[in-house]
Amino acid sequence: MTTVAMIVAMLPLLTATGPGAASRYAIGLVIASGLGIGTLFTLFIVPGFYLLLVKNRQSQAADL
Repeated sequence: MTTVAMIVAMLPLLTATGPGAASRYAIGLVIASGLGIGTLFTLFIVPGFYLLLVKNRQSQAADL
């Protein structure tokens, strides 16, 4: 929920117009994409990698 709130808070920066809009867009894009990628990595990639390690360790333990 915190990540979603922060990404939604970056929407005004992404839709900014007027003076300084390019720099606001760049900052908003970096923050929003970084949070999104980090969250997806934490929720899906890390647990999947952990499952692969556990299976590998279980197969090694069974061989002993």
